[in-house]
Formats: sequence, structure tokens, C-alpha cells
Amino acid sequence: MLISEPGLSEQFSFSRDEWNKIAYNDYNGAYGDHPANSWFVVFRAIFQSENLVTALPKVYCSIPTCQLSVIDNDTGEELPKIFQKVAPYVYKKNDKGYTFVAHARTIDFPLAGGKFRLRLIGDFNPLPWPNNDMLITDFDLRELKGYYIPNEKSILFRYSVKPTSDILSSIQVSTSKPNVYIKLQVLNNEVEEASSIGKGFLVLPSFIFGKDESLKRARSGSKDKKGSVKSPVHTAEPDENGPKVNYIIQAIVLQNSWPLSASDWKHVETLKAQQMEELKVFTNRPQSSKSSVSPSPAASTTSLGAKQSAGKKSGRDRSKEKVTSKPSSAKVNEEKPHYVLRFVANGDDSSNVKVEVDTSRRDQIRSIKQAWEQAQPGRAAKAAESRQKFLDENLVRRIEDEEVVETVEVTPSPNPDDREIQTPIIEPLSLEPPPRPPPTMILKPIDKEPYMVECYSSPRVIDDEERERLLNDRMVELSEWRLHRKQVRQWRREQSQERNRLRDEQIEDCERLQEGVLNARKIADEPREMVRQRMLEAERLRQEALQALENETKDDAKGKKGKKSPKGSAKGKKGSGKGKK
Repeated sequence: MLISEPGLSEQFSFSRDEWNKIAYNDYNGAYGDHPANSWFVVFRAIFQSENLVTALPKVYCSIPTCQLSVIDNDTGEELPKIFQKVAPYVYKKNDKGYTFVAHARTIDFPLAGGKFRLRLIGDFNPLPWPNNDMLITDFDLRELKGYYIPNEKSILFRYSVKPTSDILSSIQVSTSKPNVYIKLQVLNNEVEEASSIGKGFLVLPSFIFGKDESLKRARSGSKDKKGSVKSPVHTAEPDENGPKVNYIIQAIVLQNSWPLSASDWKHVETLKAQQMEELKVFTNRPQSSKSSVSPSPAASTTSLGAKQSAGKKSGRDRSKEKVTSKPSSAKVNEEKPHYVLRFVANGDDSSNVKVEVDTSRRDQIRSIKQAWEQAQPGRAAKAAESRQKFLDENLVRRIEDEEVVETVEVTPSPNPDDREIQTPIIEPLSLEPPPRPPPTMILKPIDKEPYMVECYSSPRVIDDEERERLLNDRMVELSEWRLHRKQVRQWRREQSQERNRLRDEQIEDCERLQEGVLNARKIADEPREMVRQRMLEAERLRQEALQALENETKDDAKGKKGKKSPKGSAKGKKGSGKGKK
């Protein structure tokens, strides 16, 4: 009653005690062991709120780097924080609820398992509550690593996400260079839906990947004797009417903040050469199907799946996280520039989402080459043969202009008694690759003589006659230019006059419109004024009638008083006469 009508509380004596009243709910859980230099989600849950309530969430745990984030799922915006702590907020009823995410990272030392507590403090009950009245601590962690390859668009990586149902996820990105500015984006059909910017480390606490409505999922499986379904199999059928989704997780390097050393640039050149080899469709090596094409070493070198589970426990012996790693197709050299992408989904949704390298552009190029080959059989072989023939005919060995003189540098032999500490050599960093060494084979110079054309067959002598002819030609050009300038000036003058005429016409039109508006207003006001005058006249007549009636009433009252006074005097005279007798 007091919630629906807050004004009633002022009628009671206990209204002043409302400031001292508080309500809170506690949610307990546990987390497992984690290695050094890792990131993980402590818990995550979607809270619902039925009415307006001011609440403050607080997390109590022994992890110093633990942070709590609250995201409004309807708008995708994170609730404001004060000093990395969630500020009090008025929670309203919405469609998708609020996602509470607690995440932490380990730096130099591993982390032992422990317990945590989420306390939600508010003014009154009911406070926002999580779905199924519990916090989710069972997660599927996928760790994807890859090398950084500079490019024109400064794209660090692109991964495609293919969900078969609505997937609640958390995304984290870190780079081997700690002072790199990066921007993480979640794109749907190349339209940005969520983003986050950080320096060497950033987190997108929560994002819901919607299922692809264009695919109809059919479930089939074998039944046992009791009729229950076992080992369900999900199949997808295309639906042209449903909206299609194409989620891409993309990271961009900002402000050219990732320079590389000379050795790193050599590694980048090697990776680019491998990518060019992968784009070759027709080679001597055996062809492989699209499903068996190995991912690029720069973008999908490592793919780890870690499943964290902290389920229900009894007493102290609670089940800790179970980490199961899947074998990766390749390994990343952590001494080279690389990144780490961590994708966290709920443990129950591990089979409903697929995260892989976005190879759409590479597949498009390969399909175009295959289409060319199908349209013109033998096109690739002819092109390779033609190129090799051109190189054989035009390549020559490069001849240096200056003779190279070999010099021998004599260095003094080190004294074994002098023991000095060798300092590591720091390579300079650059945004541009180092210049390549001059090639040993170059194309031979082109003979330009067959393409040169003489202006005159014989030389011409400039005499007086030739000078006069040239002077006449220049005078003709000058007269033509003056005539053209005169025409341009005349045209500009006419254009100016035309603009002035149009301006005057516009002013006259505005004046006519204003005059018409005033006349229309006057015509519209005349009936109103007549009605107003009639009403004023009627009011004046009514007031006069009332005044006349009031005067008449006063006159009647005075007349009655005058008639009563003679009778009173006569009675007095009679009384005095009787007394005399």
C-alpha cells in the first residue's frame, strides 16, 4: 500500500523511521584456481526488477583485481561507476534485465581458489533478483591467440561468432605490448552494436548474441524404452523469412601505437608470405576442401577451450573449476607481437556457439579464382607460363656502380680478467618496415628510342618573317582572350541583374503575403469583435437592471418606514391625554 501510494506514509508516525530502514540480499559462491597472467569471470547473472528500487551491489572476495560491472541489457550501456565501484542506481523494470558480471585477472602469481559474496543493498524489498535465484559460476572459456600483422585498416583480428541460441558472453582482449591502444567492436552485418576502448587490456563485460532466426533448429534423437530422448542432434534448416545475423568480433589498433622492431618486421614478412601461399588455389600441392583449410597462422594460431565449473557444494568441499584444454592447431611464439582473445559463455551454451577466424574475404578471393578457372580452363597455367617467359627474357643481373671494397675490421681480443656485464641490445621500433636489400636480378632497361617522335623533320630558323608570324599568332590569341573576358563580364553582369530582380520579386511576394495575412486576420477578427460588443452590451444592460432593481428595493424600504412613524406619534398623543384627565 505504501509503495503504490508513497504519500500515505506521511500520515503515520513511523514515516521518520524509513530513513533508518535497509534491506539486503546475499548470494554466495566459490571460484577455482587460476594460473598467472590469466583473466576469468568470477560470476555472472541476469537480475530482474519488478518496480523502481534504488540498490547498491557490492562484492566481497579476496581477489584484489576483482571488478563488478552492471549492464542494462535493453540499452547495452554499463551503469556508472565511482572509483571502479558500481554507484547506487535506480533499477527499473525492463525487458531483458540487468547483467551483473564480476571479473578478475592474475598478473605475476597464480591464484588459489576461494569464496565470494555478492550483497545487494536497497531501501526495501523486493530487491532485484537473479534468474533461477542463483549466480552462474560454470563457464566455457575459449582462449584464442594470434600474431599482429600491420595492415592499412589497422585491424588486429576478426573472428566470426555463429550462435544457435541466445548467448550471453563476456569478451576480453590483451596484447603482448602493454601500451597499445585498441578498440574492440562487436559487429552485426558490419554494423557496430557494442564497443570498448582500452590500453593493452580491455574487457567487454556483457553482450548477448542473438540467435540466427534464418535457421530453424530441428531436434532429433534416439529414444529409450521409457520414451525419453537421448543424445539429441540439432540440425539447421534455412528460413528465408527470418532475419539473418552475421556477428564479427573485431579489434583495431588506434593511433599507430604498435611499432615493431626489425626482427618483428621480418617475422611479419614471413607471415604475409604464408598468407599469400594460402590464397593460391592452383598449385602443385594436392587440393583440400574448404572445411580442411588450415587457419591463418596470424589470426588463429591458438584456440584453447577452458571450462570453469564451480557448482553446488556441501560444506568446505565445494567442487573447484575444471579446466579442460583442447589441442590447438598451432602455437604462438610469445616473444613475437601477439594478442590473446578470451570468449566466455555459460557452460550450458558451450555447444550452441562457434567462434572461428573470419575467412570470408579469403574464401571470396579463392572462389573468384576458381570461377575464372571454370570460365577459362587452363587460365592459371597459361598465366604462370606467360609470367615465367617474360621474366626469363627480361631479367638481368644487377651491376653495381661502385666497386665493393672488402675491409677487415680488427678488434682487440677481450681480456679474460676484465669481466663486464653485457647489456641487452634494444632494437629501435618503427611503424614502417626496414628497407629491403637491393635485388640481385632486375628488369633490363626499356629502349625508349622506338617510342620517341621528332617535332619537325628539319630545323627552322627564327628570322624576321618568323618573328612577325609568331607575333601575329600571339596577337590573335590575345584578342580572342579579351573577347572571351568581355563575354564573361557581360554574363556576370546579366546574372547579377537577374539575381537582383529575383530578390525584389521575393520581397514583393513576402509583402503581399504579409498584407494578405493581415487582411485575413482582420476579417476573422470582425465577427469576434461584434460578438464581444454584443456580450459587453448585454452585460451592461444586466448591470443596469440590477442597479435599478436595487434602487427600487431601497425606495420601497424607505416608504414603509415613513408610513409607520405617524401612527406612533398618534398613540403618544392619546396616552398623554388620558393622563391629564
